[in-house]
Amino acid sequence: KPGSSPNSINPKSKGVVPVAILTTDDFDAKSVNPESLLFAGAEQKHWAFEDVDSDGDEDMILHFRTQELDLDSSTTEVTLTGNTVDGLSIEGTDTVDIVPKAKS
Repeated sequence: KPGSSPNSINPKSKGVVPVAILTTDDFDAKSVNPESLLFAGAEQKHWAFEDVDSDGDEDMILHFRTQELDLDSSTTEVTLTGNTVDGLSIEGTDTVDIVPKAKS
């Protein structure tokens, strides 16, 4: 979640989770095929290019419906998978904090 640390997700939320693919010196987010992307098993519902990290280049921002994510109270990492427009596989993983915490 851009600008969020920790990346908190409430699986019961009826909203969306924003996910960013950042452009770097070694990777151009514009090379990603947005239709190929899965985040925690869910397909993206909307995507756009914007400068998410304020470094002057365009990053890809995607939105995934929270209730479609394959998460449970023990989830600590979530992975985004997909392909570039040239068919190369891409994968990125980040930590998440599932809220509210399950009662013990």
